[in-house]
Amino acid sequence: MMPAVDSLETQHMETAEACIRLGQTAQQRGDAERAALWFARAVAHAPDSAPHHVHLGDLFHEAGQLKEAALCYEEALRLDPAQAEVANRMANALSRAGYTGDAIGLYLQALKADPEHADAYANLGNLLRRLGHFQEAVACCREALRLAPDDAEAWNNLGNAFTDADRFGEAVASYAEAAARRPDAPIPFANLANALRLAGRLEDAREAAGRALKLAPGDPLVEAVAEACTKGDC
Repeated sequence: MMPAVDSLETQHMETAEACIRLGQTAQQRGDAERAALWFARAVAHAPDSAPHHVHLGDLFHEAGQLKEAALCYEEALRLDPAQAEVANRMANALSRAGYTGDAIGLYLQALKADPEHADAYANLGNLLRRLGHFQEAVACCREALRLAPDDAEAWNNLGNAFTDADRFGEAVASYAEAAARRPDAPIPFANLANALRLAGRLEDAREAAGRALKLAPGDPLVEAVAEACTKGDC
């Protein structure tokens, strides 16, 4: 039987596996600083273990230390270049840090390693949409849905791409699919209301906004959409 965590610390069992376990426990307790120390010690014990670098990278990413996270993921990829999920995570960190060109390259690297990686398609689509490449974003969102057709977030992402491309009818259909799959979530209904408003379907827009308000009363975004629908702003 493996000793308890406190016993491990007391005994200074400096193995990579013990350090990872202690780091994960610290992370679960909300002690990010201690978790980082343990994960770093795991890396020191087993520097050629890609997963240990990923653990540390994930912790940095959650803490908003994006450059540090990217460096950890980069080392993991150097050790194991075929890891699509690691490339996807590194791309996410670089995208958040503003290195959009590098992020696009890494999303493509992830998809080359795993052409069925739905999250990489979704993340690439969202980034392309933010950069104004709406048609390419739509194509990526469609690929994500091909791989995960029941994913409400993927339908919502497609709706966002259509909305930004001023294709409001298609946005309405996409948000409706998202809302049907997550009837407990306010955002798909708020987005549906906004798309209906932009399409000139004000009565339907107010109904969708009402659904969103019931799910999230007091939410500033939902209230702003509902107000726009009430005023009839198109």
